[in-house]
Amino acid sequence: MINPAIARDTLNLQQAINFAIEHNRELARSANTIESSSLSVRDSKTAFALRVNPMIETDFTNSGRSSYGLLAHKKLIWGTSINVIANKVSDPENPAGKQSKNLLFELEQPIFRNFGPLIHRADIIQADNDLKSTRRRFEMLKANLVMEVVWTFEEIVRLTHRMESDNKTYERLHALYRVTKAKEVLGKITRIDTLRVELLRGEAMSRLEISDEQLMSLKRDFGELLGVVELGLVLVPNPELGFNNLQPEQAISIALRNRLDYAQAQQDYEDATRKTLIAKRQFLPDIKLVARYRHSSNNVYPYSPGNRDNFIGLSFRTDLNLSRRRIALSQSKIEKTSAAETVEILKHIVVREVQQQLQVINRSHREVKIAERNMHLAASRLKLAHRLFGMGRGDNFSVTDAEQSMLQAENTVFSARAEARVSSYELPHVLGTLIEVDVGLKPGRVGR
Repeated sequence: MINPAIARDTLNLQQAINFAIEHNRELARSANTIESSSLSVRDSKTAFALRVNPMIETDFTNSGRSSYGLLAHKKLIWGTSINVIANKVSDPENPAGKQSKNLLFELEQPIFRNFGPLIHRADIIQADNDLKSTRRRFEMLKANLVMEVVWTFEEIVRLTHRMESDNKTYERLHALYRVTKAKEVLGKITRIDTLRVELLRGEAMSRLEISDEQLMSLKRDFGELLGVVELGLVLVPNPELGFNNLQPEQAISIALRNRLDYAQAQQDYEDATRKTLIAKRQFLPDIKLVARYRHSSNNVYPYSPGNRDNFIGLSFRTDLNLSRRRIALSQSKIEKTSAAETVEILKHIVVREVQQQLQVINRSHREVKIAERNMHLAASRLKLAHRLFGMGRGDNFSVTDAEQSMLQAENTVFSARAEARVSSYELPHVLGTLIEVDVGLKPGRVGR
C-alpha cells in the first residue's frame, strides 16, 4: 500500500509500532527473501520426488526404426537409486518381428561413503537452515525497526515538550523585557540589564525555531518508518515498561533462551559439524550394491529365457589422490572450531549486554527522580525571583539566571523521561523478547 492513512487523531507508541510493522516499506521488501528461501527448501526436496519422463526416439534414415516408452526414477534418503525403463521398439527391418518390448529395472545402493541421510539429506537440511537464518534476520530487522520507532517517537515527544517549555520561557522573558524596559526608563536599572534580558529573549526565539525544524525533520523520518508520507498526529507518551525488577541471573537466562543471534551461532556450529562429518566420510571407499533386471520380448519369442538378463554385484570407484579431500577436511575442522568459539564469544556478549542494560534502566529511573526534584526546585526559585523582582527587592540578573536554570532543569527532565522509556524497551530488545517469534528459531531448538 502506498501512503496508507492512519484513521485517528492521536497515536500512542504501541499503535505506532503495530502500524510500522504492517506498513514499513523496508520490512515488506525483506519479507520477499523469506518466500525465496522457502522455494529453495521446496526445490531441495524435489530430489526425492518420483520423476517419470517420456522417451521417444525416431530414426529418419531408411530403416525407419523408432522407440517410445517411459523412464521412472526415485531416490531415497538412504542413497538408494531406483530406475525403471519400459519402452517399445518398432523396426521394419527386424526379421524376428516388427515390434519388441523392453523392461529394465535397476537399483543402486551406496554402502560406505555415500550411505545414509547424512549425505543425501544434507542439501535439504542446509536449505531448511538457510530459511531459518533468513527468518531470523527478518525478525531481528523487525525488532530493530521497533526500537527505531520507539526512539523516534520519544524524541518527537521530547522535542514537543521542549518547544512548549521554550515557548513558555519566551513568554516569561518577553514579559520580563517589558518590565525591565519600563524600569530602565524610570532609571531604576541600567541599560546592561535590559540588554541581558533582550539577549535571552532572542535566544529563546532561536531555540523555538531550531526545535521546530528538528521536530519537522523527525516527523518526516517517523512517517517513513510508519510507511506514510506525512504525519499530522498528536503522539501520546506511554509509561515505562515494568522490566526493572529482573535479577541479573534471571535476565541472562531469558536472553540465552531467546536471542536470535545466539540461536544463529548455534546453528552455524551445527552446520559446521555436519560438514565435518561429511568430509570424513569422503575417505571411505565408494562402493555400491547394484541389482539389475532386464527383460526383452518380441512377437516371435515373447517368453524366451534368453530374453532375460539378471545382475547382482558391486560397483567400486576410487580416487588415489586424496589431497583435495584432506584439505576439505582440514577446512571443515577449522570452520567447526571457529563456529564453537563464536558461540562462546556471543554467549559472553549476551551476558555483558544484559548486565549493562540492567544498569542503564536502573540508572535512567534514578535520573528521572533526581531531574524531577531539581525541576521543582528550579521552578520554586524562578517563582521567587520573579516575585522579588516585581517587589523591587531583587535584580533582573537573579531572574534571568533562574530562567536559565529552569530551562536546563526542564530539558533534563524531558531527556531523562525519554531515556527511561527507551531503556524500558531496550531491555526486552537485549533479552530477545521484544517481539514474538517462532520457537523453532530460538536457541536450543536448532538441532535435529
